[in-house]
Amino acid sequence: MKPIRTFVVGALLACLSASFAQTVNVYSNNPGGDAFTWSGNNPDGFQAIGNSGWYYANVRNGSTVGIDNSRNDTLMTNSNGSVHFQMPDTGTNPTGKADVEYYGWNVADPGSFLTSAGLGTLGNLTSFSYDWYKDPASTTSSATAPSLRLILRDSSGGFHYLVYEDYTNNGGSSVSGTWVHDSVTANSQLWLTHDGGNGSEHDNSLSQWMGGTGFDSAINSGTTVMGISMGVGSGWNGAFNGWADNITIGFNGQNTQYKFETVPAPTWFVLPGLLLAFAILKSRPKA
Repeated sequence: MKPIRTFVVGALLACLSASFAQTVNVYSNNPGGDAFTWSGNNPDGFQAIGNSGWYYANVRNGSTVGIDNSRNDTLMTNSNGSVHFQMPDTGTNPTGKADVEYYGWNVADPGSFLTSAGLGTLGNLTSFSYDWYKDPASTTSSATAPSLRLILRDSSGGFHYLVYEDYTNNGGSSVSGTWVHDSVTANSQLWLTHDGGNGSEHDNSLSQWMGGTGFDSAINSGTTVMGISMGVGSGWNGAFNGWADNITIGFNGQNTQYKFETVPAPTWFVLPGLLLAFAILKSRPKA
């Protein structure tokens, strides 16, 4: 039995059937899968995933992220891919990291971060969930697993991540060797980064953040959700190998499910077969 972790649903975030739902397939850049790596630290590696609005982002110090079919999400039907995160052991003072992110603004125009309507507001968030898998051969601590994040813009234009991590909500360790589904609810504990990473406050519930009663009152129901982030690393000791898929986010009961799939390899035998069939038909004598 594969673990599916859920929590008691609070009044601000109900896990009810959505009145509207759509599924979006995010395909790898190459047939059969892809992998993006970056050896530097400043700037970090960044690559678009087609025209999907998703990007491989914040990739550093030899880490790799891509969409492949090396371990498909068994919690979904008809899955032929997932996001694959690989982070090498870089020794003391580790800086390895790899993310996949969706942006609700035009990244080619930095000013649009301040003017875009984004995806919705934090107060209107009604669902947020994902699936993940950790390879038992990973040598990072038992707490580590891919994290799920909201990219936020506060009323002053400040940039933040609001971060859900499995270990914070599940007793201090994350299982390995099986697919896990995690749902963010009103009672889930999330922590905040300022300006994408400068300082953090831990362990306020989503309902507290929504109500403006978290550590930073600039985060409240009116805060704009600008995008989605999922990834691994940043200060993790050891090597990590893992996968993630099936991100669902909803506002006002309207859900969007993102499935990460590989572009099928071309089937070169199809065209010759069609040409042969056409030649046979042409060669048949007319009645």
